Amino acid sequence: MKAYRRPFLLLPTYRRFPTDKEFQREIKLRNLYQFRSRSYWLRRLENHGRKERVVIEDYTIEHILPQNEVLSKEWQNVLVRLQMN
Repeated sequence: MKAYRRPFLLLPTYRRFPTDKEFQREIKLRNLYQFRSRSYWLRRLENHGRKERVVIEDYTIEHILPQNEVLSKEWQNVLVRLQMN
């Protein structure tokens, strides 16, 4: 572990930096619709690795999954594959 990371990982409670695995798990589980830092994270994700900044202020969050509880077999298979990754 890099020396500069150690103090951040050892901070107590909510101030502690998550490990990479913890971050990956939480970003998948967290309700980003209600997340107070939603715009910040969307901007960071959209602009990651880009040379020119993409302005996201006009972006909206779209539902990509059906909003009903009865999913087709095709959707169920897609979700199973995603959970395995």
